[in-house]
Amino acid sequence: MKLKGLGAALVLVVGCAGSVSTPETAPPEAAAPAASPVAASAQSQTVARGMQLYATENYAAAAAAFENAYAQRPDQSLLLARAQSLRLSGDCDEARAVYAQFLASATDPTYHNAVQQFADDCDVADAKASDTHLATR
Repeated sequence: MKLKGLGAALVLVVGCAGSVSTPETAPPEAAAPAASPVAASAQSQTVARGMQLYATENYAAAAAAFENAYAQRPDQSLLLARAQSLRLSGDCDEARAVYAQFLASATDPTYHNAVQQFADDCDVADAKASDTHLATR
């Protein structure tokens, strides 16, 4: 199965051996507090579920799982995973808001251009949908 456009986010989410910590994407002062082993395990399970849902193209459910994981312990990679899932589910309005949240909190400019391109893809998709709607009238 193809993982459409989530590559960088999944790499960040998966990390090493299922860890969702991404210290390279957030400055130490912005890093989430250390989670208890039980909370970290619950979040890891939620992230794994989100990745399974994403892999089966159940994007709306994947977005919800990534949102739940983010609520358990904020992590920028989960914002990106959620935004991608929302975009692919067709919820571009919400995806743009989450992309903006990611960009506002991201300190590493490495992903800015790619994330901005994903947000721009929503604009293109919206324009095509609008054109199709007008053509069918």
